Amino acid sequence: MVSVRRAKDVGVYHAMRWRSRLRRYGWNALSLLPSSASVTQLVPAEGGKVAAGASFRPLPGVTTRFAVRVDGRCVIELRFGWAFARPARFLRSSLPYAEWLSFHPNIVQAPPLSALWRRPTTSLPEAVLLRAPWEGNYFHFFDDVLGRLKLLDEAGVPESVPAIVGGEVFRRPYFQEALRRGVFGARPVVPQDGPIAVARLYLCKEAGGRADAYQFFLDRMEQTASAGANRHIFLARSAARGRTLTNEAEIERLMGELGFEVIDTDALSPAEQWDTFAGASVVVGAHSAGLANIMFRRGAPLALLEILPPDGVQVGYNAVDRAKTDYEFLCEAFGFSYRSLTGMQVGELLHRQQDFAVDAGALREAVRDVIAAVDGRAASLSR
Repeated sequence: MVSVRRAKDVGVYHAMRWRSRLRRYGWNALSLLPSSASVTQLVPAEGGKVAAGASFRPLPGVTTRFAVRVDGRCVIELRFGWAFARPARFLRSSLPYAEWLSFHPNIVQAPPLSALWRRPTTSLPEAVLLRAPWEGNYFHFFDDVLGRLKLLDEAGVPESVPAIVGGEVFRRPYFQEALRRGVFGARPVVPQDGPIAVARLYLCKEAGGRADAYQFFLDRMEQTASAGANRHIFLARSAARGRTLTNEAEIERLMGELGFEVIDTDALSPAEQWDTFAGASVVVGAHSAGLANIMFRRGAPLALLEILPPDGVQVGYNAVDRAKTDYEFLCEAFGFSYRSLTGMQVGELLHRQQDFAVDAGALREAVRDVIAAVDGRAASLSR
């Protein structure tokens, strides 16, 4: 049964790669047709150069940064959020990580050619496109959607120009809470629920993990660390989400003995999540989007212990030669302490959402180390 499932997963994987590749070839051919659209660079493009011999080399697109204006009628397709200028000029710069179309077409998909014949349901004179791959993921909402707001200011895009976001993410409680707190300032927000035609389109991509980009939207949200708070939190993960600890009950008992509160963010409103993590000095949890909440501790010491899935489960898509998770990036951006502990495989490894276990003894020792690290950091800041 396991081998049948593996064969099916492999088949789906290769089918997605070839489908996206064929779509990309089709768009490349159609883009040879002349288009009246013109592209103006608003911010000097940065290609993410890395020093020779560096131990960490990010994949293409992770550190890319640019902002451009496209004058001429464009259409934004609904499914992924790609844009094309009439009649059929595919704008690869319309989404972050467009470079992944070449080497990870099963992850970042090219749009279907049928998008050319879909009639727009909305027309706008101008707009900013803030769609992104994985925009419905809690971490990528902050990094790839809100992370571009500062760049728009730098590029001089007026706040009267509306921002287009995915309709699904727009309706998420955390988006609505951020919107209520004024994260977009005076900029109108348009949820996309159908193809949209735009006469003047602004496209931008911010480099991942930039502290100034996070600080920009956090300032607008007016969310800062709780002064004097020193909560120790263990982030539980719902079994329905996958990549759960098979010995979760044992680990929760251990964390309780060590003085940790067990928190499941699924049971909290966005505001409650942000306030909880604003008061946390030590956070322990398995690799998951809920760890993005550590950003609300900015301005105060924090140590993160991230429990990683077993070797062979890729969680560092943003690195070529040394995996670096999104939360290690986040800790670097805010000056937090970071440590990881790799879990143990349970059964045959089939997919990256598979449950796994963690050694309780190793976890106990790692927790002691991170508590010592944050206590030392707090002591140095108080001198």
